[in-house]
Amino acid sequence: MDSPLEEMAKLQKEKQKYEAKRSRLRIELDSTEHKIGELQSKYGGIHNATSAPILRLPNEITCMIFDYALALSVRMAEGRPVVFGKAWRPPLVEVVISHVCHQWRSIGLSYPQIWSHFRYEVSRSSVVQVPLERFDAYLERSRSAGLELWFDFQRDLDGLDGLPIVRLGIYLPVSARQCPSKY
Repeated sequence: MDSPLEEMAKLQKEKQKYEAKRSRLRIELDSTEHKIGELQSKYGGIHNATSAPILRLPNEITCMIFDYALALSVRMAEGRPVVFGKAWRPPLVEVVISHVCHQWRSIGLSYPQIWSHFRYEVSRSSVVQVPLERFDAYLERSRSAGLELWFDFQRDLDGLDGLPIVRLGIYLPVSARQCPSKY
């Protein structure tokens, strides 16, 4: 019969063996989950390509659809229709386009024209600050198309230490060197 210390040592060793096995199984499970995700993605791509006729359109036609959607979104943002007593804000169509499917994302990210309108509305944001990371993304993605800036400061800004536009104003001269035609 083993002493209590020897018995504890054996139990500890057996426990470590099972912990190592659990670790290997977790790694295998993660790998399996990743592989399942890849297979689902490939399946979805094939399914979309064969069942969604819009995804078989040439990229040029898809870009024309994007142009129309952007023009409509810009017009609606400028017109600001009132729905249930509140000004209705259209979604950022360029963001919506880039989240529909992999193909639209690829086309959208490589199509500068849909990123050529940067809209910022103070009332949309809980923090009164121009989202410079989003601005950087638009500046980069709009490339040769230039960048039109649209700001809406209809929210009451009393009591704020600084306007969001001031922060962007510091940033614009640097950015304007990259894309001077629209500023």
